[in-house]
Amino acid sequence: MKKERMIIPLTSLLVVGIGVLSFTLPRASTRPDPTFTERLAVGVGTVVTVPTTQANAPGAVEGFAVWIDERSGVALSQSNRDLLVTYSQQVIGGTRQELTSEQIQSALKATFFEVVDDLSNQDLAALRDRLRVHPDYTPPDIDQGVSVRSDGRSLPLSVWDNYAAEFRDGSTVSAIAWRAMIGGFIEQEVNERLTMLSALSEWSNRTSYTPLQAAFLFYSIVNEDNGNGANSNLKPYMEHLATEWYPQNGVTGVVVGNRKAYGAKGFLYRSAADFFMSDSALSFFLTRLYQ
Repeated sequence: MKKERMIIPLTSLLVVGIGVLSFTLPRASTRPDPTFTERLAVGVGTVVTVPTTQANAPGAVEGFAVWIDERSGVALSQSNRDLLVTYSQQVIGGTRQELTSEQIQSALKATFFEVVDDLSNQDLAALRDRLRVHPDYTPPDIDQGVSVRSDGRSLPLSVWDNYAAEFRDGSTVSAIAWRAMIGGFIEQEVNERLTMLSALSEWSNRTSYTPLQAAFLFYSIVNEDNGNGANSNLKPYMEHLATEWYPQNGVTGVVVGNRKAYGAKGFLYRSAADFFMSDSALSFFLTRLYQ
């Protein structure tokens, strides 16, 4: 396989730093049909709301922080919470504008390279092992590889080993070309989520978005969590998969334990959240939103 062809899936993987599946788990459709809309409504729809007064902004940010921590273990630092509150209050007060999708995309692209460029060889090796299909066990008839997306796409471990550092460093003509084109991948991620979220009233018919909505898009892309389903239903769903669905598909010994659904140790989707949504990465993203 030529280098150009191998770097394509690698860039797709690095864009989102994302979740691992051994094989595709049963899940709701990502189309905004009525059933999925209901799942969004009891998930992200309950927390990513548009504050109507400055006094409501701290509570909205706190609710969002608690919600993503329960789902993924991603913890927002107090400084990032304060910045989100400040931005939200300024938007409500009219001293800042809401954000266009282009502003959000631009901040995401800048954050992506801020993180990737700082990855050490040890970091790349750690991500390779974590994003394997699957690091905990090998399902029947599934070849090991590195997950590209949560729909089951993957690439050989050798591709990661040979080209991850090359892409990070921009050390070849092919790597430089794909680094230049990475923006298109990120823009697509944002646009797909905005289309999906338009099923909710607070996301529909909008040409601009609140800082809290921008923060959710960042979280969603990094963790590959669409935000559907109530947090209270996640643990029972994971237990069902571990005790019934996996054994029915020939995989035994799967234990949920204290794992979250998403995030660095996610049971449903394992991600690189500790790199791409670290405290410093989120701070960088939030700051770039208004630059």
